[in-house]
Amino acid sequence: MKKAVIVSLNVLLGVSLLGCAGKEGVSEGGAKPEEKKEPVTLKLYLHGAALADNEFQRFFAEPVKKKYPHITLEFVKDKANGGTDPNDLIAAGTYPDIMYGSNTAVFAHKDLKWVADLSEYVKKEKLDLSGVNPAVLETLGMYADKPGEMIGLPFVMNYAALFYNKDIFDKFGVGYPKDLMTWDQVIGLAKQLTRQDGGIQYVGLDFTEPDRPGGQLSLPLVDAKTGNTVINSDGWKNIFNLLKQNYDIPGYIGPNNKWTYGLNAFLKDRNLAMLPNWSDGVIGAAEELFLKGQPLNYDIAALPNFQEELGKGREVDMHLLMLSNQSKHKDDAFKVMAYMLSEEIQTAVAKAGRFPVLNKPELEKSFGSDLGSLKGKNTAGIFKAKPRKMHDNPNEYDRSIVKPRLNDAAKAVALGQKDINTALRDAQETADKQIAEARKAKGK
Repeated sequence: MKKAVIVSLNVLLGVSLLGCAGKEGVSEGGAKPEEKKEPVTLKLYLHGAALADNEFQRFFAEPVKKKYPHITLEFVKDKANGGTDPNDLIAAGTYPDIMYGSNTAVFAHKDLKWVADLSEYVKKEKLDLSGVNPAVLETLGMYADKPGEMIGLPFVMNYAALFYNKDIFDKFGVGYPKDLMTWDQVIGLAKQLTRQDGGIQYVGLDFTEPDRPGGQLSLPLVDAKTGNTVINSDGWKNIFNLLKQNYDIPGYIGPNNKWTYGLNAFLKDRNLAMLPNWSDGVIGAAEELFLKGQPLNYDIAALPNFQEELGKGREVDMHLLMLSNQSKHKDDAFKVMAYMLSEEIQTAVAKAGRFPVLNKPELEKSFGSDLGSLKGKNTAGIFKAKPRKMHDNPNEYDRSIVKPRLNDAAKAVALGQKDINTALRDAQETADKQIAEARKAKGK
């Protein structure tokens, strides 16, 4: 993405809005007693992200009804969440007013040609975004197609952390992980924990997918100038050398060439000792187990990294709200979106175990305070590995083509089918062909 786009966005969010809000960082300017208005129902469409029904009620429907009595929010879900495909909405003419999705799904929303530019609404409502995490704003700017464009407002973000099963560590007499360890140190622990006991094969560590540690270095995937992939590089070879150290631990590769284990092994089977994972993927599921009387004896450490990158987490991962250009109630819809950045809502988000986008230490301290499963856990450690900016040129093929080919390469290396150089070269060649075919099919 061109630097001009990001610079222009920073100007929009900083200079032009300076002095428009109070000291709290994000606020709505020019607030006046609300006049009685005609009732409005706004559709919020969940597409390319996760939001539970109770979260919709707690964060959106109930507080919005209290602040704006004339607005009723209706929750509409995509097929992945048990609802309706976007094309079915288009066919029925029932367009959403607000779209809720992750930054990795932005391109799907843009392909629908539903996304409205928010820059004029931000100015009109005097919305000051200076309190939002700078890395979030910088990443948001990378998805703009032109200088000054703003494609959405951030709502929550995600932090990755190292989750570990205390029972497995205790069983083998191994000391628990500490905050901000190096990956080499963590692999040292994994070697002591990958072993059989009582007929059960325990696995010390699972990186899951190569783009996870790769995101800690903001490694690019596709070159902006050529449009070709750049995964056959020294940076990605460094990541694969790290992965191979873990794959080569005796006992790591399981029956039937099992080479990755993931969330089920950690939460359900409970034979995986350490899982570096997005926090929202673990915390919500662990709370469900706690409420069912099946608590997991786990704790949390800050996400490890390479020695020279300690204290840096994965690339920014956020959920954002986008305004539909098909909405007949854009002003009301934007007010709802802006309200989600209030300290009131962001505090509720933090207490419920979601990560606020406001850069306020007191919100970090209240994180997860409403969740019984987090009592006594090292939640402060999560925030010690700060999200870093998105890799250059995030594009629609990162998720659909390039990352799956990286997974193929990782599997080939894990199973000893290819060396690292060959695996990455083959992955790049295949991805380039698939991207060319996809562009041709779209007429690009």
